[in-house]
Amino acid sequence: MATTTKEMTEGAPLPIILNFTFPLLLGNILQQTYSLVDAAIVGKFLGINDLAAIGASTSVVFLILGFCNGCCCGFGIPVAQKFGARDYKTMRRYVTVSLQLAALMSIVIAVLTSVYCADILRSMQTPENIFHGAYYYLLVTFIGVPCTFFYNLLSSIIRALGDSKTPFWFLLFSTEHRARPVLYPRVGMGRVRSWYRHRRVTRCVGTSLLFLYVQAFSSSERDG
Repeated sequence: MATTTKEMTEGAPLPIILNFTFPLLLGNILQQTYSLVDAAIVGKFLGINDLAAIGASTSVVFLILGFCNGCCCGFGIPVAQKFGARDYKTMRRYVTVSLQLAALMSIVIAVLTSVYCADILRSMQTPENIFHGAYYYLLVTFIGVPCTFFYNLLSSIIRALGDSKTPFWFLLFSTEHRARPVLYPRVGMGRVRSWYRHRRVTRCVGTSLLFLYVQAFSSSERDG
């Protein structure tokens, strides 16, 4: 496999920064479409109460997933520093430690938020008519925190090596898979309910594929 890392400490700074930033900006836009797709599916097929349940849960989802994303970005900083310094031994140690911390933190966050999901909604004074829908929406999101955490961490590590395009393509794949009920409106109501209930499967698939990519890339680097 050809290497996809890019040395960003040599050459003209502006073109390098622009080439790195453009896929990053597109990826951020795709990240935002996740919530829009949820709202579109629920609003079109399930009803106004379910749509209101998503709206009532958005701030909590943003808080938890934003914290996870911030941690992953932080883990990528020392990896990028050591990669730029060509200290690959220390860089690999940082990657290992990041994966271990991510595993521990994601499991703890998923367990705590799932256990206290109902209490969180009650503290927010969620209306009873949307409480049930908001609860299950949050619960599914919180159960999927480890997949989200590892996807963001693997993406951060790849970006730390100067490659912002690969995470974008994997994100595009998972976003398209998730948006199929909107892209293909002939999908039936029962299928949509099942799709919505298992919405985190798309991120799990994307995370698994990204992990396999990193494994294959690491193996090729060691062989090379």
